[in-house]
Amino acid sequence: MVKIWEPKNFKSSNLYRFLAYVNQKHELTLNDYASLHKWSIENLEDFWLAIALFFEINFLDKPIKICDAQTPFYKTQWFTNSSLSYSAHLLRHAKSNSLAMIYKNELGDQIKISWNSLLNRAADINFIQIDQSNIVDRNFHPMVFQFGNEFNTNIDFIDN
Repeated sequence: MVKIWEPKNFKSSNLYRFLAYVNQKHELTLNDYASLHKWSIENLEDFWLAIALFFEINFLDKPIKICDAQTPFYKTQWFTNSSLSYSAHLLRHAKSNSLAMIYKNELGDQIKISWNSLLNRAADINFIQIDQSNIVDRNFHPMVFQFGNEFNTNIDFIDN
């Protein structure tokens, strides 16, 4: 597996904080990404519950089951009967004039986006008219004009 990102200081990263959280909650001694990854595969339900708790996911409707694993894997049901607002979760951390995200595109270009820019671009996208008859949840607008690991894909998730 090729790493696309590695924290400059592992002990100050969210990954490290999550690893420590999992170790404390489950009385484990995981010490790196590889051990966390292995544990996450072997303990799907515990892992995804830990993700939801660690990141303080506020479900509008609480899940009745965290993971209902199915074969083939793409039929697996996650957080059954739950709902949440992706936009609300993303925007709860917005801070004017501060960094919102850093990403690299397929060419390796690193782009830094401020919260101001992110919210302005989301507002611009709001004016793009798309056929909403196929959209189940009007808080989620799929990207219809750009795909891939691109900034605009991220922006469209916060477009209300």
